Amino acid sequence: RQLMAWDQSTVKLPAVDLTITSSGQPPATVHLDEITFPVAWPEGVAQPDRFLPARELTLSQTINQFHAGKDKILRAGDAVERVVTLSAKDALPAQIPQMLYAIPSEESQRLAPQNSFLKSGRGDIEGALRVERLRYMPSVEGTLTLPPVKLRWWDTDHQQWQLAELKGETFKVESARAEGKESTLRGSAGNIPWTVVLAVLTLIL
Repeated sequence: RQLMAWDQSTVKLPAVDLTITSSGQPPATVHLDEITFPVAWPEGVAQPDRFLPARELTLSQTINQFHAGKDKILRAGDAVERVVTLSAKDALPAQIPQMLYAIPSEESQRLAPQNSFLKSGRGDIEGALRVERLRYMPSVEGTLTLPPVKLRWWDTDHQQWQLAELKGETFKVESARAEGKESTLRGSAGNIPWTVVLAVLTLIL
């Protein structure tokens, strides 16, 4: 059974007697002594709620563009989606802190994160996997900047801090696409001069 301490404290496992039974054998009782050990943060922990211990960690990202037209040019009204994936060996999903943050003024939308376990070929749990998505939807032309992502984590194998980083990206956002011919026709249908309408009515009469 795996135990996890979320704060500095002392972990105490009480003494217990286990009775083992086996076919054709008399019951056997095994005594396990009490186990006590202290739990302390590594030196340099600044934010305990973002403390992430792992034996191995991988951080990656993909950036996708969604265009309303066929020209493949990023314009106002299009969308850019950033997908960040973190896998950590010997960690639990609840230990992985949030990595992407939506900023209302930047017209961004954070989608629900996906948490799951990393499993070996035999189905044993080896760690945790977290996928976060952030969608940017610029409404005016200009520049769209995706900031870099930095995550400090504790390397349990080497007992030292490591820094995982993802570079940021900058995109030029062009003006919105012009309306199609159908929209132009629909928009001009109600702008027929009244003199033309009057002339048509006169001919009909």
